[in-house]
Amino acid sequence: SGIRTVLSAHASDVATTVVGEAETAAAAVTGVRQHKPDVVLLDIRLPDGSGLEACRQILKERPETNVLILTSFSNDSLVYEAVIAGAKGYLMKEVDPSGLMEAIENAAAVGCDSGPP
Repeated sequence: SGIRTVLSAHASDVATTVVGEAETAAAAVTGVRQHKPDVVLLDIRLPDGSGLEACRQILKERPETNVLILTSFSNDSLVYEAVIAGAKGYLMKEVDPSGLMEAIENAAAVGCDSGPP
């Protein structure tokens, strides 16, 4: 609910629209299929499994989606695993609202970049 509040409070500042919300990895994958978002925020630990596995599945089915991992775990091996899974960013849950919005905007811009990687 905290993330939803931040996104809602800053919705007029940037072109960001929340199209879905999920509490499990399976629901996140299904939601991405249905809503086709540009950016997805995923926690690493979800009630039914790993957000990293959900990231892999989302990107396998919809590679143009930009996934950001949002977690409370600061661990170099998890950051590495997130990058290997295809995540475009790794944020701590303590990120300030402007930092979160900037990360979302940056991830969305990656999808709009038509230049070479």
